[in-house]
Amino acid sequence: RLRETSALAKHSRMSARQPRVAVMQLGARHAFALPAAFAETGSLARFDTDFAMSGLSVLSSAFTTRSARRLPDHLAPLTHHAPARAIANHLLAQTLKRRDATETLARHRYRTAAAFDAQCARRDYRGITHLAAINGEAVETVRAARDAGVRTVLDVVIPPSWHDTVADEARRYPGWGTPQANWATASAAPDAIDRNVTALHLADGLLCPSPAVRDDLVTTYGVASHRTHLVPYAVAPKFFAVLNRPEPGRILFPGTADLRKGIHILAMAAAELLSRKPDLTFVIAGDASPIVREHPLCRPFTFLGRISPARMMQEYARADVCVLPSLAEGSAGATYESLAAGVPLVTTPDAGSVARDGIEGRIVPAGDPAALADAIVDIVGNRDRRAALAGAARTRAAAFDWASYGQRIRAAVLGETAPVALSQAEETREAVPA
Repeated sequence: RLRETSALAKHSRMSARQPRVAVMQLGARHAFALPAAFAETGSLARFDTDFAMSGLSVLSSAFTTRSARRLPDHLAPLTHHAPARAIANHLLAQTLKRRDATETLARHRYRTAAAFDAQCARRDYRGITHLAAINGEAVETVRAARDAGVRTVLDVVIPPSWHDTVADEARRYPGWGTPQANWATASAAPDAIDRNVTALHLADGLLCPSPAVRDDLVTTYGVASHRTHLVPYAVAPKFFAVLNRPEPGRILFPGTADLRKGIHILAMAAAELLSRKPDLTFVIAGDASPIVREHPLCRPFTFLGRISPARMMQEYARADVCVLPSLAEGSAGATYESLAAGVPLVTTPDAGSVARDGIEGRIVPAGDPAALADAIVDIVGNRDRRAALAGAARTRAAAFDWASYGQRIRAAVLGETAPVALSQAEETREAVPA
């Protein structure tokens, strides 16, 4: 017994010095930032995913969506995935999206995540000290890892109650299309929500990209705030290369034009704005359903559809203001891109942006077209103020580089020292004078 106790103590000391992290996630969220954070320090033991491009040159030209991004070379040796199955899942999902088969798509996503979870739960966790996974994809795996004495942390990428928020909005504003399919939709997967809530309470820690996510966990699901870690995302360096030469009055909406991202709020605000400033133009850079495109309130909008990153950079270069009136986000990537490009941002607290009201842009209440319209006019109608916000935006974005993001992930999961996770709610810097 003494020898066993001594061996366990030695193992514990070694584990404290040499963490061995297992990471699991479907797709390529945040360009594989979660596994990359641990690979950088040699602490990644294993990466489980469904599918990622790794030496598959024949397929790389056929699958260019986010679910099939190329896996970084330094992750490949530690990655376990099943390409054939994931390709079939991806093709089925794309077909269902085109047919707007919302509940069928929800069931498909749920089954995919549940099967992935079951597969990862059967893995050997001996020698593993930490597990990092995405909420909604790891219930049985978290349970299995905890039983093996592994510290478990979930990345909560969006407020878990977002589906309720969007469902309420759809009832309030009918005629804007079917809400986005979610595999936690009660009618499609009745036990999915319960499983997700179970995982939230099983995990030792929860990564929150914004105060909006943390607040939802605490107020809606009763999660103790000390179990949450604020870890905002990072911005791709290429967006700092954008040379913003704004076309006055050009309003850019960067994202899927749906209820969750507030396209209807912008449409209502546009009607008011054009009565005050008829020279404004509105550009929508993202997917939009025919219902949205053909909505009478969207007639002033120019819909570009989903565009390439290079074309997106061109749009940031022309934009006067970037607008994203989201009702529910984790921390929208487009808001980081806008800041890095030097474009003032008008958004909501629910978008999870690191922008601060009156410093890099304007933060307005979600679901308020009048406040949105006033904030846009406040920027486009005052060129000196607009210039000050633009300069502050790029400075702000520089604090959210990939190296700092990796350090923040490691700090939350492993307890290492990391840069301060900046947030609007936790800072007192004075705003740019009006």
